[in-house]
Amino acid sequence: MEVASQLPRTVAVPFLVDALADQDTAVRQAALNQLRILKEKRAVQAILAQLDDTDISTQQMAMAALRSITGQQFYARLTDPDTKRWEAIHQWKAWYQTARLHYPEQLTPTAQHPVQAIDAPNLHLRTLEGQQIALRCPPKPILINFWGTWCGACQQKLPYLIAFHHRYGNAVMVIGVAFDEPEGEEGLRAFCAQRGIHYPQVMGTASVTEALGVHSVPQTVLIDTRGKIRFWWEGARDLATMERALRLLTEQRR
Repeated sequence: MEVASQLPRTVAVPFLVDALADQDTAVRQAALNQLRILKEKRAVQAILAQLDDTDISTQQMAMAALRSITGQQFYARLTDPDTKRWEAIHQWKAWYQTARLHYPEQLTPTAQHPVQAIDAPNLHLRTLEGQQIALRCPPKPILINFWGTWCGACQQKLPYLIAFHHRYGNAVMVIGVAFDEPEGEEGLRAFCAQRGIHYPQVMGTASVTEALGVHSVPQTVLIDTRGKIRFWWEGARDLATMERALRLLTEQRR
C-alpha cells in the first residue's frame, strides 16, 4: 500500500479509496491509515462506510481517519463496551447528515489493490523521555513497531513485542512509534504502564510518516547496525518470526 506514497496525490487518493473495497482486511486498514495521514476530505463518505465493517479494528481505524480529516472527536477505545462504540458510530453518521454540504466532492471505491512496502531513510526519533535515537549506524540493531493504542491488530502483537524485548533487549533496541493517539503523550504513557510495556515510545508525527513512508499500522522494521532496514513486516507478526529475523541478522554479521 505504501506504493501510493510514490504517486501524485491526484492518482494516490483514488487508488486508496479503491482499496477500501478490497476483500483483504489488512488492505482496507492500510488504505484507511494513509487517508488519515493525507487528511483527504474527498474520502469522508467512503471512510464512513467502513464504520459498518464487521471487523472492529477496521471500525476503529475508520474513526481515527475521520477524526484526523474532520477535526471531530467522536471515538471509542477498543476496550470500551460495544454500546459506546456504536454510540460513536451513530454520532459520526448523524454528524455527516448535517456536514455533508461541506464535503460536496466525494470519491467511491471501484477497484482493489495489493499492499507493498518501502525502505526507510535516515532519521532521528525522539522518545517520550527525550532520548534521541539515530537510525543510521546504531550501536545495536533496532526493532521499530509502528502502532496505535486504538488499533486492535496492534494490541494483538503487543505480547510478542513485550516478550521479544524481555528476551533480547540487551542485543536489540525495541522502540514503539505510536500514531494518532487520541489522548496524547499522557494517554500513551498510561496505556503502556497498564500493559507492562517498558521499551521506549515515540509519538508518530507527519515528519516520521514522510521520512519512513509508514501509512498503516501495525508495521515492524528491523534495522541493522549499518542503518539498513533488513526486514519489514506489515500486520501483526508472532514472536517466532521476529526471532528468526534476528537470528538471520546475527548469522549474516559473522
